[in-house]
Amino acid sequence: MPYLCGVWRFANAYYLYRCKEDGSEPQCLVRAHAGSICVQDDEVFFINQTDGYGIYRVKTDGTGLTKLCDSGNRLQISAEYVYFCDTYHAEYDTRGLVTEEPSEFEDDFLYRTDRDGLRRELIAAEVRQYVLSDGDDQNVRYTGQVYCWKWKEKNTVVSRMDLDGQNEEELCRLGIGIDFLVYEGAIFYIGACDEGEKIYRFSLRDGETDSFRVPESTEFCIYDDRIYTLCKGMEGDLYRVAINRIDREDGSSEEVYRYEYPSEDADACWMSDLFATGRGVFFRQYVSENEGCQWFRLTDDKGAEQWEDPDRIPGTLPARNIEYGELNSVKSVLVSTEGYEAYLSDDLVYEADHTVGENGEGYGVYQICLPQFNSRIPGYKKINQYFRHACQEAQTDQEAFFQILDEETGRFSYYQMTDYDYVYIGERYITVAKYRGGYSDGIRIWTVQEPVTFDWQTGEAVSLEELLGMTWQEASARLTASACKCLERDGNIWFFLREENKLAEEFDPEKFFLFPEGIGIYYERYAVDCGAAGDYLFVVPWEELDF
Repeated sequence: MPYLCGVWRFANAYYLYRCKEDGSEPQCLVRAHAGSICVQDDEVFFINQTDGYGIYRVKTDGTGLTKLCDSGNRLQISAEYVYFCDTYHAEYDTRGLVTEEPSEFEDDFLYRTDRDGLRRELIAAEVRQYVLSDGDDQNVRYTGQVYCWKWKEKNTVVSRMDLDGQNEEELCRLGIGIDFLVYEGAIFYIGACDEGEKIYRFSLRDGETDSFRVPESTEFCIYDDRIYTLCKGMEGDLYRVAINRIDREDGSSEEVYRYEYPSEDADACWMSDLFATGRGVFFRQYVSENEGCQWFRLTDDKGAEQWEDPDRIPGTLPARNIEYGELNSVKSVLVSTEGYEAYLSDDLVYEADHTVGENGEGYGVYQICLPQFNSRIPGYKKINQYFRHACQEAQTDQEAFFQILDEETGRFSYYQMTDYDYVYIGERYITVAKYRGGYSDGIRIWTVQEPVTFDWQTGEAVSLEELLGMTWQEASARLTASACKCLERDGNIWFFLREENKLAEEFDPEKFFLFPEGIGIYYERYAVDCGAAGDYLFVVPWEELDF
């Protein structure tokens, strides 16, 4: 029985796994969050979400891990090359495809490199999606062309080019679209139309295009010559998610699986990740708060069987998402160790104010309050030295803050502070939740957490890597996995693992807290969610970290 690699990456801290198609013999290949997983022969290529979206390869037995390049997305492979999109890098534009420096945020430049990552070249620009085709010979993998779509003149333009990007030709224009794939001599594409959505089919043999209506669809795949779509919608007071099977010749459709739940539970029930293998059609579905999302496989009787067996595939412990207080900030829920005041001497305190305008219409306050420890902590002198230095650094910002006040007009009241609001006293370590904050115009006040952890005996600041005995990439994989499991358990669909993993992407190894229950990892406002959602703090249990 063949193995599948990586599609079950939810298991054991969301690491890259392989297992047989019946779910047996799971084996961890790499302790990393993997996206865009591609398997060919005895090698797995993937994007390492916990290492800056670097592109890696590894043997299917877990040996020979190799980094090919620092970043990429939308990874695919051919017989000889690795294809991916990224931002523009002029040194790889050997053909001069780009004449004006693009925005640093544009990542629709298509590159290819050899399987060792040594020879990289830019082959196309403005590529929104692409597919590598194997041509007419189904026994040869990816020796044909590259099919891609670009957004031009309010249309999705589908074009075809050689594997090196040469000889590009436009094939068709299909309007606004979602996704497409190439299958047995035709391009299949879900796109919007006046009546809703359609699946368009463009024949690569004769250039003819036809289409047929489908329910509102988010994903689709082809299995056993039939199209499967993941559809959603409301029916009365029920929210419906269903899988439809469509004949790719005449467009006739039938529902093969349905899941319904009350509309008020929509955030806690979801289906996603529809795809096909040689063994059938698979998808993920929310099961319960305790189990989170699990993998299912469609059955022949228009049902689904749960594929995932927790007894065979080890899972990770979910973190605890701190509930926010009225301020919608972690500041309002941090509770110091009982009796921590006995370890402190007088705080470092500094305050200055500044008025602006003839009538003093503008006013600003600048405050600093940082802790000093006493001799009950063996390393107190070193810790105090750290905060005295932090106090001096904060004072150097005062001039710039008051200069902002001088440049403003009208009535306003600004302030800025450096302070602390949480002290953890453990048996080996001490954490102080130092933060900066204030108001300088706009809708909300701002707060930046800058927690620091010290060794009780030496007073030296301790990094997350030193604390856990692992690299920051390994720490990111372990800690953000528990956070993902927490959000998945709560049915938060915005954080389901996809090619883009915001929790790993925005992970900052310097922003961690120690709690009696575990390690807290912190995300600032706007880092992983909208501003109204506030900041996030996840507490990962000690037993998850083997600490």
